[in-house]
Amino acid sequence: KELEEKLKQLKSGENDDQTRRMLEIERLYDSDLSKYNKLRGLLAKKNLQIARVTRSIDSIPTRAELLQYQRRFVELYELVSSKLVETRKYFELYNMLEEKHRYMVNEVELLNSISKSVPKLMGSATG
Repeated sequence: KELEEKLKQLKSGENDDQTRRMLEIERLYDSDLSKYNKLRGLLAKKNLQIARVTRSIDSIPTRAELLQYQRRFVELYELVSSKLVETRKYFELYNMLEEKHRYMVNEVELLNSISKSVPKLMGSATG
């Protein structure tokens, strides 16, 4: 019954002083809530900016990483250099063997032509 009476009083406008206080409190609450929401939005924007800056800072390699990259590049250079030396050696070997083969083929052709012409010459010398 007390609550019903208070509800009637509020509806009828009695206790205007208390109603004004409640309205003032609600207005202050709403304004503080809007300020709070604005500040949360600003904080979210700042956090995004901080995250962007942090990512850009993290994308720059540190001194230790740079030294590691340098060591790895030197290793790769040495590996490629040794492969190049090995490849050149095999090319030289191939070219040398190819040249030997060519000389041997010429020698065989020369010997074949000599062996074909020797019986003819022997026959014409006796005859």
